Amino acid sequence: MRIPLLLTSGLCALALVGSASGTPTATRTCKGSISGLVRGNLVVSAGTSCRTRNVNVQGHVFVRRNATLNAPGVFRVRGNVDVARGATLQVTGPLIAVGGQVLAQGAKKVALIRQPAAGSSGTIARNVSLFDTADITVLALTIGGEVSLRGGGGEGVDVGATRILRSLEISGMRMLHPQRPRAFSVHSNSVGHQLTVSDNDATGAISPLFIGGNTVVKGHLVCDGNVPEPVNTGPGGVAPNVVLHGKKRGQCKSL
Repeated sequence: MRIPLLLTSGLCALALVGSASGTPTATRTCKGSISGLVRGNLVVSAGTSCRTRNVNVQGHVFVRRNATLNAPGVFRVRGNVDVARGATLQVTGPLIAVGGQVLAQGAKKVALIRQPAAGSSGTIARNVSLFDTADITVLALTIGGEVSLRGGGGEGVDVGATRILRSLEISGMRMLHPQRPRAFSVHSNSVGHQLTVSDNDATGAISPLFIGGNTVVKGHLVCDGNVPEPVNTGPGGVAPNVVLHGKKRGQCKSL
């Protein structure tokens, strides 16, 4: 009888450690659609599609390789959102709340868009890091960490009307021959630290790289090596950038 008792005691101890950590251990796989409370992680398996509706995920979200997650409506995630190579994440709704970070590596598309409506809210508590991602849209959010967009961008880049508490960096994007020509635009953002736009090629965009109407609070606005040179004049006229406690440098010196 000693062995079963010892085994039972060990399992109980492990259960107590798991519950004490407060980390959800359950995982739900979505194929088709899902709504409501997900007590653990939410996984969209490789090559499949998932549509959420008013979802509240207590763990992390994983969009596996070549998968698609379409999340209209309410999208709450306590942890991180991880988007794999070839995958698509489209979050468009009046309430977006991510308690961790958003990370994509080689994704097909990442769209994080708060729809304006009475009482709407869009927050990402930590960093947004999108590397080698083809199509990027980040609109009308509050982001508690840094935003780093590096490589990719072949189908368009639009970062606008977003409050970024730390730095914003957009570098190494190559918008050369997009299937559906779009804008390459960095507009109307409030950036707590430095705003850097460097070594991007927007020759395939419908207009030159637009950098306008941004406010940089404590750092510099730095633009270097962009083709063609960025402008701050668009359909709405001239949109000057404001740097409160730093300088405008490089290609953005006069913007």
